[in-house]
Amino acid sequence: MWSALSLECVLHKPEQSSKIGLRLQSVEGGAVTILAVTPGGLAASAGLLAGDELRKVAGQAVLSGDDVTLLLSQAVGAVSVRVMRGNLPPAAASAALTAAPSDGVA
Repeated sequence: MWSALSLECVLHKPEQSSKIGLRLQSVEGGAVTILAVTPGGLAASAGLLAGDELRKVAGQAVLSGDDVTLLLSQAVGAVSVRVMRGNLPPAAASAALTAAPSDGVA
């Protein structure tokens, strides 16, 4: 049986101008999917993966890539990010839980 996970990741953004290392796609219906994560970037260090669907940034619901970009551009320090990670076989879902935690580029 395959499942989806709701994960809370924390980005550590040292400065407001820090680049996160995400490429995003807004999906009709108000979803935001991560298309790519820059290896070694802040998003990768937080455990975000390509294919994750962003739900909240800094406690606020996001409906577009622009929402994500705006919230992340304003943030400094620890920023919580809630994602849904779907279509994982049970073994991968367990591993994900124990792992370190318009189109836009954040």
